[in-house]
Amino acid sequence: MKELKQEYFKMMKYVAKGLELLLTILMITLLVSVALQIIGRYVPFIPRFLWTLEVSNFSLIWAILIGAMLATKERTHFFVDLIPEAVEKKIGLFLEIIYFAAMFTAALVFIIYGVPFLRSGLAQKSQFTGLNLGFIHVSVPVAGFVWIMFLIEQLLHKHGE
Repeated sequence: MKELKQEYFKMMKYVAKGLELLLTILMITLLVSVALQIIGRYVPFIPRFLWTLEVSNFSLIWAILIGAMLATKERTHFFVDLIPEAVEKKIGLFLEIIYFAAMFTAALVFIIYGVPFLRSGLAQKSQFTGLNLGFIHVSVPVAGFVWIMFLIEQLLHKHGE
């Protein structure tokens, strides 16, 4: 069982590294596409590219959700330190239960409602590039699934202590 846990932790580390790389690529893509939009408006000899609108939308949506995935791994997403440390030590288990219940609920909502959202996206095409909008809509259930994977990792760390 311990080896299985270690393999899961290793896999989650690789998933997080891949997400970090993907987030970096998406942010660069977002910056370039928005820069092209802005430059195209004010520099007369540079054409206005309509595809940059779709690329920036795609990049922004995926970047937000990948950032949320990574924040879940680092346990900084949906977690606010409002309670003083002395009180937190007394009700720590209660706060843990609330944290995991809220996070699992949010992840399940993203999965349950994300699948029909994905189906609607698969039936649509983008206006300028003609790409299937399923590429954007799949981000919602994927985010829920990855949140659950990272939450399981956190629970295994807690259980192993």
